[in-house]
Amino acid sequence: MTSATDLTTVRLGTRPSPMAMEQTGRFADVFRARSPQVVLDIVEIVSEGDRYRGPLSVEMALLGRAADLLESIM
Repeated sequence: MTSATDLTTVRLGTRPSPMAMEQTGRFADVFRARSPQVVLDIVEIVSEGDRYRGPLSVEMALLGRAADLLESIM
């Protein structure tokens, strides 16, 4: 029997779309069946592309990359 102290938690990131959540759920079910000692924590990840639904442009892409870079080094 596995005790609470023997458990390992793994964070599994996925987009929040219905298709991504379905695929992640299927993967998680198989993973849990094969590794019952591991607790999966499913985390929804929202990217800039998920937030921005307007027409894409080179300028927007470059500005987004610059903002991501600045945020990562601050």
